[in-house]
Amino acid sequence: MTGPAVTSSRFLLGALAVLLWGCPPVLRNEPGVVADDDDATANDDDATADDDDATADDDDATANDDDATGDDDDMVEEACVFDTLNPIVVFEYTGAAETFDVPEGVTSIQACAVGASGGDGDSGITGGRGGVARATIPVTPGERLLVLVGGSGLSAVTVTTETGGFNGGGGAMECCGGGFSGLGGGATDLRRGEDLEDRLLVAGGGGGGGWTARDGFGGDGGGAVGGDGTSTDPEFTAGGGGLQDAGGAVGWAREPDYPNEPGSFGAGGACWFDGAGCGAGGGGWFGGGTGGFAGGGGGSSYTSAAGNTVTSTDTGVNLGNGWLELSW
Repeated sequence: MTGPAVTSSRFLLGALAVLLWGCPPVLRNEPGVVADDDDATANDDDATADDDDATADDDDATANDDDATGDDDDMVEEACVFDTLNPIVVFEYTGAAETFDVPEGVTSIQACAVGASGGDGDSGITGGRGGVARATIPVTPGERLLVLVGGSGLSAVTVTTETGGFNGGGGAMECCGGGFSGLGGGATDLRRGEDLEDRLLVAGGGGGGGWTARDGFGGDGGGAVGGDGTSTDPEFTAGGGGLQDAGGAVGWAREPDYPNEPGSFGAGGACWFDGAGCGAGGGGWFGGGTGGFAGGGGGSSYTSAAGNTVTSTDTGVNLGNGWLELSW
């Protein structure tokens, strides 16, 4: 199939999406097929080394990314690569449930979910990145599926915030001070029904960052087991990553003033802070736990729903809000 033919089909699908969804999700070209870009030239950010600011260094062509690490944004862009020339429907973060109606004649879809990152805590203490989960999922023509895209956790929180990133990110509660705390990133999932038990595919969110004095970095989301948070203090231990059958373990906690929480089914634990910050757990199949002024654990991913095939996961890929892509 040629590039122009694929591009043309996307305009038709876009029109159909308006009828189906009202405000349609984004439609992307598959890798290797490039349509016209925003600056109306043949060179766009995906295909060339020339980007909109007329420099040789762009996010797709170099190892220099926006957060000045060795991890290029290409890794994020390539998180979802489909072995199909069919249209790709992209659901981006909205902070609410979205819907997808399976087209007529379609009996399976390829799905790729990307979780959100946890918020940064005290100075230089980063939250964990969101994970990626992929599967080919059997569907019924005409059925409606729900999509919940995770929101990134807030950074440097200094007041009580009961909720973290949308879709399961853990929050932070203030005991008696204003330390800088990172909230948990939300999971991204596709589900057949409204309940947590109805989830078909889940990508875990990253844990929040905690206090500088504990080196309390947030654990990465994703994988069968989410990443543990970190702490350099053997007493004030960090939160554990979510598992396949249990939430991430709680680290240090003390009742009644520091009742830090373990992760639970679908949600990261909330952490309590004072003049020193804490890191909350990331959302996931099971969420990450929290600990005393340390990093929160990342949430686990899930690909094992009945009928799923061609499954895979990656840990610690995405920085920012999540997204979900479907193709068939």
